[in-house]
Amino acid sequence: MQNRKLRAAVCLLACFALSGAARAQTKATNLTGTWQIDFHDDNGVSHSSPKLVLMQTGDKLTGTFGLYSWPVIGAIDGNSVVFTFVAYGHEQGRQISDTVFYWGNIDFGGVKMKGRMKNPKEAGDWIATRQ
Repeated sequence: MQNRKLRAAVCLLACFALSGAARAQTKATNLTGTWQIDFHDDNGVSHSSPKLVLMQTGDKLTGTFGLYSWPVIGAIDGNSVVFTFVAYGHEQGRQISDTVFYWGNIDFGGVKMKGRMKNPKEAGDWIATRQ
């Protein structure tokens, strides 16, 4: 479990470094609250609308993701956001555990976020709206 958390933290920092998103010099928007995500994969096959609940402390994010309330960790820097979680459960009779990464930008005064998602099985675009 410790290795998974360390790996997620390292990947989280890598996502920030690789995102290339512009960083605003103003005070960060508070993302605490419930968000509805609209995700579409790059192949046009997968679409989902999971719920994301965030709690922001400074520039750090914690929370839960989706129907199974997977624990989320993340961070913001100006208008850039990144968060990750490990999706675990059972799929086709076998146990799964996939690390999922979301990164993007905060738009419209903290009412929307949008960006990219990647996990071992798919990648695509997402938009989140504050509920």
